[in-house]
Amino acid sequence: MELADSRLSIADVYDGLIQKEASQCGVDLALLRGMLCDFAELGAVDSSQLSLQNLVVERGDDGAHAMAVGGFPELMRRAVGDDVIASVRLGQVVTQVAYDGAEIRVSTAGGTEYSADAVIVTVPLGVLKANAIKFCPPLPARKQLAIERLGFGHMNVVVLEFDRLDASFASMHGHLFLLCPNGAHDDTDTVAESIREEGLHLANHMAVTGRPVLTAYTMGVLAKRLESYSDDKVADLFFRLLHRFFPHADIPRPRRAALGRWISDPYARGSYSFMSMDSYPEDFDALAAPCYVVDPGSDSKIQSNTGDSCPSPMVFWAGEHTRRADFSTVGAAYLSGVRAALETAIYFDARAQATAASKIS
Repeated sequence: MELADSRLSIADVYDGLIQKEASQCGVDLALLRGMLCDFAELGAVDSSQLSLQNLVVERGDDGAHAMAVGGFPELMRRAVGDDVIASVRLGQVVTQVAYDGAEIRVSTAGGTEYSADAVIVTVPLGVLKANAIKFCPPLPARKQLAIERLGFGHMNVVVLEFDRLDASFASMHGHLFLLCPNGAHDDTDTVAESIREEGLHLANHMAVTGRPVLTAYTMGVLAKRLESYSDDKVADLFFRLLHRFFPHADIPRPRRAALGRWISDPYARGSYSFMSMDSYPEDFDALAAPCYVVDPGSDSKIQSNTGDSCPSPMVFWAGEHTRRADFSTVGAAYLSGVRAALETAIYFDARAQATAASKIS
């Protein structure tokens, strides 16, 4: 087995190499299985679908895990201010982007049409994969192929709020990956049994929120199954699970459980991108490349990296799935927006210079 083989999944490596070597060396296979599940979190997908390239592809410094206190709306408010946020038009579900004329026409489900010289598309990869937005003319073949090949993971965040928590949780900070202790009794709930077998990723947010709050992360098939549960059923499930993982702690039933439900959200359709068995690092570059029609009114179109010499209306792209170095992260989403804003500024500057030059001539 060659580890450089891009067609290998992380599960292939575990089943074909690590598990064999570990059993010969007396290494705890349950611990390795937990590590395998932890790796799968890179793509929020089962490890059999996650390409080994997710581990070996050259990536930037991911930095430390952090939590935005007050949520992302607070982060946005501090970055751009209340006036900019108030100018955002909500409830406008885009159904079509036509960029083959003198202007770009953006149509919405409510029948409203907007016109512009440039558009930045920031929707998640899951929305693009579902063809929820029609592009006229169709996107360049290379971009369509990248959308098809890259994976989009399934993750569900489960926020558990309690009236109180055992004092032992006060000393537990950050993220924990827990394996169920031996001898724990079986559970008739298939989701509970899967978590018991594969481990539980749990985060203690008491220090950040000031309240007795724990957050659990579920991936892949488990995350999809969980979306069929009501919040009340989720609370019951994790009440039982926490007693398995902490058999000696005094843990009450959560007073409230909230599930992200991103998979069924039509404006997300999943969580974040990953490299599937069919994808390549260059696919992220293809998704980032702006596109425009060379001759408005014809079907001929090309891609441009900057748009600094293009008079035609342009479609720019942002989102974590457009950054090869740090895809699947919030940082990638933010930095891609900075890049797209710079590309748009260069484009408008070039148009202004072209207009001025034409008047002089």
